[in-house]
Amino acid sequence: MGKPKITSWEKMKKKMKATFLPYNFQRIMYQRLQNLRQGSRSVDNYTNELYQLVARNELQETEDQLVARYIGGLRVQLQDMVNLFDPINVSFAHQKALIIERQQKRAGSGVFDGGVAVAGTGGAVRAGGSSAAPGRPMRPANIGPSSSGAKCFKATDEDWLRNNIFQSTCTIGNKVCRFMIDSGSCENIVSTEAVQKLSLRSEPHPKPYKLAWLKKGGEVSVLKHALVTFSIGPRYRDSVWCDVVMMDACHLLLGRPWHFDRSVNHDEWTNKYSFTHKGLKIVLVPNRGRDAIEPGPANPVTTTNLLSLARFQEELHDAEFMFALVGKEVVEEGLTSCESLPILKEF
Repeated sequence: MGKPKITSWEKMKKKMKATFLPYNFQRIMYQRLQNLRQGSRSVDNYTNELYQLVARNELQETEDQLVARYIGGLRVQLQDMVNLFDPINVSFAHQKALIIERQQKRAGSGVFDGGVAVAGTGGAVRAGGSSAAPGRPMRPANIGPSSSGAKCFKATDEDWLRNNIFQSTCTIGNKVCRFMIDSGSCENIVSTEAVQKLSLRSEPHPKPYKLAWLKKGGEVSVLKHALVTFSIGPRYRDSVWCDVVMMDACHLLLGRPWHFDRSVNHDEWTNKYSFTHKGLKIVLVPNRGRDAIEPGPANPVTTTNLLSLARFQEELHDAEFMFALVGKEVVEEGLTSCESLPILKEF
C-alpha cells in the first residue's frame, strides 16, 4: 500500500533478485566459475555448466581468455591433447575434447596414463585372454540374417569414422609406431620419448617458441626439432622435420606443414588422405583404435601365431581384400634302401 508501481524491466529484475536470490549471489556464482573443473563429468556436461556460469556472471573476457578458462578446467590428459590443436575459440576446443574423449573410451582407461602408449592396431592378443581389447565392446561372433541387425552394425561403423581423428601405424627406424594426421596442428610433432627410444638425431630449433598449456607453470619450450624418416606401407617413404615435444597421444603427428607440402586431399566421409608421391598415387586409410602399443620391432620374432575367430572376423570386416594361404603336402621322391622296403610295405 502506498508503494510506487514498478514501471521498468530493470527495476523488476532488481526487485526479484532482492526477493528470491541470496545477498551474495554474484559472489557465489563467480566462485563456482573459478572453481569449475571437469572431474569425472563428461566433456558435454562440463561445457554446458561453463556456458551457464559465464552467462550468469556476465563476464567481459576476450576469446583467448575464455579458451584458457575452458581448457584449464579439463582433465590434465585432455588439456595436453587439446592444446596441441591451438584452438581459436571455445567451440573448437569443445569439439576436439569430444573427439579425444571418445577415443579414450574406446581404447580403454589406461591409454593416456603415461609414456607414449597409445591406442594401436598392432598389439598382440594375450594368450588365453579375451579376443576383444579391454574397454572396447566385444563384436558379435555371428551376425544373423536379420535386416535390423545389419543396419545397427552399419551405424556403428559410421560412428567410429565420424568421431575419429586419423590414426594408424608407421615404421620409424625399423620400429612400429603410432601416428596421427591433423591439419589443425600448426606443426609436425614427434614425441620426446620416441626420439629417445628410437635414437633419432635432434638439432636446436631455428626458431624456438613456447607452447602455452594455459595453466600456471604449464608452458613447454620447444627447443629442438628432428628430421624423422618414416614409411607407411610398402610404397610410401618420406622424411619430415618435426618439433620435439612431450606428448602421449602418438609418436608422430603430421600437421598442417605435411598436409600443405604434399598437396594432400582429405575425404571427409571416409577419413582417407590421398596424394601423389614420386609419381605414385598414395591413399592412407585410418585404423580403429585398439590395444596400446609402444615403439617395437617392425618384424617381431614370435614362437606362435594364433588368431582367434572373433579377431579374424574383425580383421576380415576391416580389410578390403584378403588372401588365403593353403598348405599342400609334398612327397619327396628319393632313394630307399633295400633293407627298409619290407618295413615300408608292412606299415
